[in-house]
Amino acid sequence: MIYSKPILISLFTGAFGLDLGMEQAGFHTVSVVEKDSDAVRTIALNRPHLNESAVPREIEKVDVQNLLQEAGKILDIGRTLKPGEVDLVTGEPPCQPFSTAGKRGSVGDPRGSLFMDFIRVVKEIQPRFFVMENVRGLLSALRHRSHNQRGENFPPLEPDEMRGSALKVVLAEMQGLGYDVVYNLSINLRPLSVRECARIQTFPDDWIFNGSISSKYKQIGNAVPVLLGKAIGDYIYSIIQEEKPKGKNISDEHKLLFTKMTNIHNK
Repeated sequence: MIYSKPILISLFTGAFGLDLGMEQAGFHTVSVVEKDSDAVRTIALNRPHLNESAVPREIEKVDVQNLLQEAGKILDIGRTLKPGEVDLVTGEPPCQPFSTAGKRGSVGDPRGSLFMDFIRVVKEIQPRFFVMENVRGLLSALRHRSHNQRGENFPPLEPDEMRGSALKVVLAEMQGLGYDVVYNLSINLRPLSVRECARIQTFPDDWIFNGSISSKYKQIGNAVPVLLGKAIGDYIYSIIQEEKPKGKNISDEHKLLFTKMTNIHNK
């Protein structure tokens, strides 16, 4: 923590839903990474202090040192943050690598690169915690075998053809960073009108969305509900306030390093 407030860096930020909830729980967002031009404008309109980082940029091209430098400027500490000083990294890598629609691919193929960039950033920042959101397809198989090629006259399914093999790869990558990992499911929420959608996602009424009507629907629909973010943030904040020893090892009852949440709309 810096100035007695836990620090958050946000990846795949979208309209800031998850991070707004984290702010309500007591976290201070110091840098964001988002490539959608309307989404970053939405962030800048509502959080002017993030103007420097709220510009369209792709995570594949992001240098972690730049993120830590941006954080140091926001905090006005006269230096770049060091690895290990960030309390929380949040992120919502797009669902394509784990989608149940179309051809299934593995985390190792090009469609999985965004997840691997999330892992890269976490590895280099070394936060105390990270929270990652992804979609229901994460529970599917890495490689799909058609049903007419299964059964008594066919070889048994390979490990990467089994349901849940995609999740196992993701968990292995995360555990390889030295963190304990757990995941949970959230409830499904369905959007209605733009403002009703925003309320369902628990955005405050004064939260301004930039862009066309369709862009606003997209931003809100892609967002994690604000109060869900707050609930997760409250839990992590309570651990930090208990002044546990610095580092990654915490007691079993306080394992909240990876949250896998069901998508709140049909992507």
